[in-house]
Amino acid sequence: MKNVIYILFNNINNMTIPKIDLTVYDKDSIINLINNSNVINLDDEIEYLELMEINNIININSIKYLIDNTILNLLFNNNLLNKSVSYYFLLKIACLTDNYDIAKIIINTNKIKNEGYYSILNECCKKDNINSINFILSITNFSNNDIYKQIVLNCYNGNLLSTKLLYNKFNTNLDENLFHIVCYNGYYDFAQWLHLILKIDLKIIDNIITNNNNIINWIRLNNQNVNILDPKEINY
Repeated sequence: MKNVIYILFNNINNMTIPKIDLTVYDKDSIINLINNSNVINLDDEIEYLELMEINNIININSIKYLIDNTILNLLFNNNLLNKSVSYYFLLKIACLTDNYDIAKIIINTNKIKNEGYYSILNECCKKDNINSINFILSITNFSNNDIYKQIVLNCYNGNLLSTKLLYNKFNTNLDENLFHIVCYNGYYDFAQWLHLILKIDLKIIDNIITNNNNIINWIRLNNQNVNILDPKEINY
C-alpha cells in the first residue's frame, strides 16, 4: 500500500494561496464563475481546499457544493481539472458525504490513480464511516496486504469499527503487534477486542507500553508481574 497522504504538501503554509478562493463560493456563484470568466484551470484551487480541510480550517460539508452534478459537468466538460489529485479530492468529498451516485461519476472518469483509492479508504476508516468503506471496497480490489496495512493505521488512530469490518470481510491475519500498538495509544476497547480475537494470554506478557489506566488495571488483574512502561519515554 502506498503512502496514504495523497497530496504534495501536508502543511498549508508550504503552498501559495490560489487566485480564486473557492471557500467563498456556493453552487450558483461557482457556476457563474465558470460560465462567465476566463478560468482555464482549477487544480490549484481544489488542492488548496484539500489542504484547508486536512488542517481543519474548513469542514468538508462546507464545500460539498463542488460535487453537484451541474458543477461536475462544467468542470469535466471544460477541462478545468487536469490533476489526478483534484479528482481524488472530489471523490473524497462524495464518499465522506455519502453521495455514492456522484462518486460513481467521478470514478468513471478514470482519472484517479490507485494510491488515491488507498487514501480514500484511509479517510473513510478514520471517520469510521461504514457505508463509505463498504462502497470503496466494492469498486476497488485491495490485496490482503493493503488491508493489513490499513488495519495497522486503524490501530494507531483507534478506529475499531473500521477494523472489525475489514477483518470480517477479508479474514485478515492479525498479530500481537497490533495489540501492543493499541495499548501504546491507549485504546482500551480496541485492546480488549484484539485480546479476544488473538487469544492473547495476558499472564505471559512481560512488557506493555501504555499510560491508559483501564488497560493497566485490566492487565494487572491477570498479570501482577507485567512491566508497565510509559509511552512518553519510548517511541513505538
